[in-house]
Amino acid sequence: MRFLYLFDVYVHLLSAVILVGGGLFHLMFIGPILRGPDYQSVAGKIGAFVAKRWMIVRWHCLTLLTVTGFLALWYRGISPLDLFRGATYSNSYAHIAVTKIVVVILAVALNAFIDFSLAKEMRRLMSEGRMEEAKTYGARIQAVVRVIVVVGLILVMLGLLLTRGV
Repeated sequence: MRFLYLFDVYVHLLSAVILVGGGLFHLMFIGPILRGPDYQSVAGKIGAFVAKRWMIVRWHCLTLLTVTGFLALWYRGISPLDLFRGATYSNSYAHIAVTKIVVVILAVALNAFIDFSLAKEMRRLMSEGRMEEAKTYGARIQAVVRVIVVVGLILVMLGLLLTRGV
């Protein structure tokens, strides 16, 4: 049973590193490179490819984080339903776990907002040849990605509090 718990934590941490690290990489390297004058002629194609690939990786990571997070709670003797019963609020572990779940829901909602609203509209504008308008959606996506990275870092902190601080 200990091996399964350690494997669960390993997959959870690996998914978190990929998700937060990928978001930081996107913000610090991919975005600035594609906005540079040397890549304007191919920025749309490269950006679309990277965005599609990153979307697949992000959703896999979010799924793994959700499943392994609930498994980690289960290994510690807490079912998801226990977190939403009044008796569990008597300890700080449950408070932090519920806070983390709420922040995970926020992260999923922000990712869905990018993929199913902003990016969808940006692709439509690009297919119509309205590149200047599409660039405004790119800037909006970058802003939401910044928020997602901060949310991801908050989730890492909450995870540390759950495992080491409470």
